[in-house]
Amino acid sequence: EDIPEDVVMKPEVVSATFPEASTESPVNSQALTIKPDMVPFCDKAFDIAPGVSVGGTNKCFVIGEAGINHQGDVEIAKKLIKMAKDVGCDAVKFQKRTVERILSKEGLMKPYVNKNSFGPTYGEHKHALELGEPEWNEMKKYADEVGILFFASGWDEDSVDFLDRVGCPFYKVASADLTNFPLLEHTARKGKPLILSTGMAEMETVRTALKLVTRFVDKIVLLQCTSTYPTKVSETNLRVLRTYQKEFPQCVIGYSGHEKGLQISLAAVAMGAKVVERHITLDRTMKGGDHAASLEPKGIETLIRDIAVVEEALGSCEKKRMESEAPVFTKLAKSVVSAVAIPKGTTITREMITTKGPGSGISPMYMDLVVGSTATEDIPEDVVMKPEVVSATFPEASTESPVNSQALTIKPDMVPFCDKAFDIAPGVSVGGTNKCFVIGEAGINHQGDVEIAKKLIKMAKDVGCDAVKFQKRTVERILSKEGLMKPYVNKNSFGPTYGEHKHALELGEPEWNEMKKYADEVGILFFASGWDEDSVDFLDRVGCPFYKVASADLTNFPLLEHTARKGKPLILSTGMAEMETVRTALKLVTRFVDKIVLLQCTSTYPTKVSETNLRVLRTYQKEFPQCVIGYSGHEKGLQISLAAVAMGAKVVERHITLDRTMKGGDHAASLEPKGIET
Repeated sequence: EDIPEDVVMKPEVVSATFPEASTESPVNSQALTIKPDMVPFCDKAFDIAPGVSVGGTNKCFVIGEAGINHQGDVEIAKKLIKMAKDVGCDAVKFQKRTVERILSKEGLMKPYVNKNSFGPTYGEHKHALELGEPEWNEMKKYADEVGILFFASGWDEDSVDFLDRVGCPFYKVASADLTNFPLLEHTARKGKPLILSTGMAEMETVRTALKLVTRFVDKIVLLQCTSTYPTKVSETNLRVLRTYQKEFPQCVIGYSGHEKGLQISLAAVAMGAKVVERHITLDRTMKGGDHAASLEPKGIETLIRDIAVVEEALGSCEKKRMESEAPVFTKLAKSVVSAVAIPKGTTITREMITTKGPGSGISPMYMDLVVGSTATEDIPEDVVMKPEVVSATFPEASTESPVNSQALTIKPDMVPFCDKAFDIAPGVSVGGTNKCFVIGEAGINHQGDVEIAKKLIKMAKDVGCDAVKFQKRTVERILSKEGLMKPYVNKNSFGPTYGEHKHALELGEPEWNEMKKYADEVGILFFASGWDEDSVDFLDRVGCPFYKVASADLTNFPLLEHTARKGKPLILSTGMAEMETVRTALKLVTRFVDKIVLLQCTSTYPTKVSETNLRVLRTYQKEFPQCVIGYSGHEKGLQISLAAVAMGAKVVERHITLDRTMKGGDHAASLEPKGIET
């Protein structure tokens, strides 16, 4: 049919037959290399500008997207440039359009009267927000002076040529133009690094666009994006980052966010985004459609600070005992202890030894090696036994294991979101597609007072925890004479010796039954860690539906076996552990129970950001698909726990307190009601 000049053409006005855009593509995308295994942290890196590398092991590259928030005023544009530099952005980005090139007559003449309009028609509105070449040159010069990379998205071929003259070191193609193949090719032919945003796109469109631009340029950043302002949380679809990491290892993968708040952008970084772009504004109340989905100076500054925290927290995939955990291990872990006096030359039997703290002697991992060995000297009753007092030969705990761990099944590919799920209590499932299961760890923050314990239970319920956890010890069963009598005088002490301190923090069976009954009444799951065999039996009588074995007892194989033999679901925390210890402990407990939650943990209070080592979650997901994987955190703040969830943690445990200024050693690393609720 007759087609007037400058009108949008519909399929029916031409004789061509068009494929379905969502399922077919006019460009063969099969040439794209797709790795079969999951790439959890892509190693692709390149220089996006002279001396500025993105991707790989580089820190996250943060773009302050000023867009058209300058309102057509070069002075506002320069303030946005200065703001981006001051808050720590790596680059500032604007948008350039040749209005008549991007809008048909229909689009130009469309009425556009609203509170954010800069003109009565859409064309006049867009014209009002454009700046000329002198202003752009001024902006570029100013960015160079303050020391921040300056670039833009060109929305048409003329604008791309314009940006080339201005001197942009790289370009972005906006989501709206991912299907605009002529513009994609024109931009790519410049040969400069290219950022592609993928809002509103089907996967096949992304493949096709990449196939096109990689003919001309090999330095590409691919951004997951949802093009709504602001974006609903449910539509951010962060797992697409994993899809991109898997399918496009030739690209640096990033995230362009239009959501409110900071949590989702932080989660993107935890999931491997190496570039993050957020809109910025001087004031969200300013006139214009993009301000509402933009971050003000304080917001973008906080985001950049928190991104640095998350990146530092990622650590390595190696599970190891952190240097700062060594004194904690000695204090809290168990050793083989003489249950009776053992004369020199005696062949040691199982009945002659037990396990107690401190953890400065033979590890309970090697109890079976001690049994059958000979005492090389007189061993008094109830003392921590050192390797030299027995004839046994012990392997290095960090490299060898008394239990064959080779039977553990290890999947060769990365499991980014483990599908293991089970009922941890009747009608309560954890793992898989279930929401993250949050544990409020009350521990001993009750200070030996059942009324405080009940307040902690109520608090955990009120803020939305799925379970509340306490700790149970039989003090004489966990401490040798040496440990009991050790002086313990400090601001957090409840007694002059460590034994008296620990006794003061224990509650009796009537109080525990009262706590369990109260938890049932308010409607929250109630459980505990039993630090010795008697305490585990006690918790069984109280009616705990599942148990936790604390990090300090991961090497306490007699306790592990005793707890696992109850046959109830088991949570294992892995602070202070080497990887081989984790493998061995799992091999032991899986003889008796198959419902296991494995928690990455660093046992310092509070934990340094650099020692949280979140990438161990990926190691656990890969090596232990038979477990639900989670995170037990003792750090200050919330960012790292959020990052753990983004990395696939399906259980998160944090210490809780009514007031962090209360007496006791755990309060400083605990969250108050507002913190755990957030």
